Amino acid sequence: MNPNAAPLVLLCFAVPEEAAPFRQAQPRHAEILVTGMGADNARRSVLQRLDGPLPLPSLVLTCGFAGGLDPALPRGAVVHDSDPEAGLSATLASVGSVPVRFHCAPRIAITSAEKAELRLNTGADAVEMESNVIRRLC
Repeated sequence: MNPNAAPLVLLCFAVPEEAAPFRQAQPRHAEILVTGMGADNARRSVLQRLDGPLPLPSLVLTCGFAGGLDPALPRGAVVHDSDPEAGLSATLASVGSVPVRFHCAPRIAITSAEKAELRLNTGADAVEMESNVIRRLC
């Protein structure tokens, strides 16, 4: 890896629709990886990328849509969770992202009752399906 090169950021999305705005923006020094939905697909895709010939990323972000569990969160809120050592939380909050606690579910929570039960049982503010496995791998 070239020590003078800018750090590579790996942006992980479950589905192409989530990645589309980023592909259009063509971010410099970023690589987009569409993993597929669910933990198994995310694990397989990320391991394949990390074990491949390309340089390892300096930062990995899991991005996309999440289901709201906290009724106080407005529809369309931009939310985040960040490892403290990444040092991103303050920057994300400064641009309007709300720090939340995510629950990584094995399937899509569809009904209001399912989401209310997840909120009650996990204390999470939002639900998604891939970030936990990606976080553990990285």
